[in-house]
Amino acid sequence: MCLQVPDSVTPTWEGRHGQWMIEPFPESNPWWIPIAAAAPAILATILVFMDQQITVVIVNRKEHKLKVIMESLDSSILGPIMGAVQC
Repeated sequence: MCLQVPDSVTPTWEGRHGQWMIEPFPESNPWWIPIAAAAPAILATILVFMDQQITVVIVNRKEHKLKVIMESLDSSILGPIMGAVQC
């Protein structure tokens, strides 16, 4: 038994004609879709932000005796991720 592999890599949607990028705001969508999508995106951003802040408070308690460098490392990793998500 042999694995069947196609000769070329192309999008499976035949209407795309070799285009790999999908239009983010096609005219076929209603006008309210981006507005409706913004509400869950804002809530998810707030959730991730609050999760990070609560984690920092828990981890940086004095009884854990951790160095301050850990908070800076956490913020330096999460900061760009939050920025990329919001763009």
